[in-house]
Amino acid sequence: MEELKIDTLPKEPSEEALKIQKEIFMTSGGVKVGQSLREYKTERESLWEKMHPKKKEEVETIVSAQISDYQNTDQINEIKEKNEVERQDSLKKVRQELGLPSQENEKKDEGDLLEKFDELVQKKLDKIKLDKERERTYLALQKLFEEMRVRGSVSEIAKYILDEDYAQKRQADYPINLEYERAWDFATNDDSLKHKVENNWIYRGNMPSGDKKTLTRGSLNVTVTEEVVKKIDSLIKNGVIDANYKFGEPGMKSEASDRHDAITLYFLSEPSEEALKSLAEIADKNYRGDNLLGKKISKGFYMSDVGSVSDTHAIELVKVLDGINPEIAKVVKDFLTSKKGDKERTAMSEAQFYSVKEMLDLLNIKIDYKTETGFVVKK
Repeated sequence: MEELKIDTLPKEPSEEALKIQKEIFMTSGGVKVGQSLREYKTERESLWEKMHPKKKEEVETIVSAQISDYQNTDQINEIKEKNEVERQDSLKKVRQELGLPSQENEKKDEGDLLEKFDELVQKKLDKIKLDKERERTYLALQKLFEEMRVRGSVSEIAKYILDEDYAQKRQADYPINLEYERAWDFATNDDSLKHKVENNWIYRGNMPSGDKKTLTRGSLNVTVTEEVVKKIDSLIKNGVIDANYKFGEPGMKSEASDRHDAITLYFLSEPSEEALKSLAEIADKNYRGDNLLGKKISKGFYMSDVGSVSDTHAIELVKVLDGINPEIAKVVKDFLTSKKGDKERTAMSEAQFYSVKEMLDLLNIKIDYKTETGFVVKK
């Protein structure tokens, strides 16, 4: 086939001339290695305008058709692959300069998150499956979880992990304690020790005030009775422990039979060996189980590993996370924030601390906490 020269191309080319020119583009020169499609398109448009001065829209239409014809050629695929490799290399360099993890790590982290999601979902479904009367609930939840898995929203899955992990850490199903209501009635009516009822909890003992803040926490997994209340009261009255403690109202979610930590102690000063020994004796005589968070002192008695997280530090954690991943920061903030009327409080219990820490670990975000200095966050 004789090559058609630019200076011999008719001003108004025939269909045959256009066909010949297209063949020229497909067989000679073409896209150069390393040349983007945008550069190729600009070069072709310039050439066509010289060859055939039509309206710009018509020129673009012709060239776009040629580009389209090129999309499936091996040459274009080779160039695309090369350009993508160069783009990824460039992105890696930028991420390294900014101190950000590689995209491969992010995909791995999301995989860890999904693995934990699958584990918690299976536990929940297995538990419901044992109850034949809840078959419809089981099927509905199974469908819901499958849809969540398909959507693959990191924030949605992170939220589920936080809520479900927290529930599994805290919620329990102990036998009904027939002496529990009597213990509640005594604790809410006895005035020999300072006390208050707040949000379905009874607090008794030395309350925080001024510079006297909660230093650390302890948990007892015991059968709560009037006798247990009186023994802990005695330790506070005699100065063995500088603390207050709480347990939940009968019939409410805070009730001890629905929780592993039947009684939570809030220490205003570091407990002595004598104090720990005295509390261990109470736990031993009224032992109900373990399944508590923190450091084990004795059976049924654990002390916190992290102390007491201040509201200020909890809020600061959310702000730091917002600079790393705004979507995850919002999930954590919602998890830690409670509302009472128009008032909003962002705070962190010990169970919430461990749930947040474990979820963030799955995303390769490491947190550590010290009462004096607050959170250290590493990505």
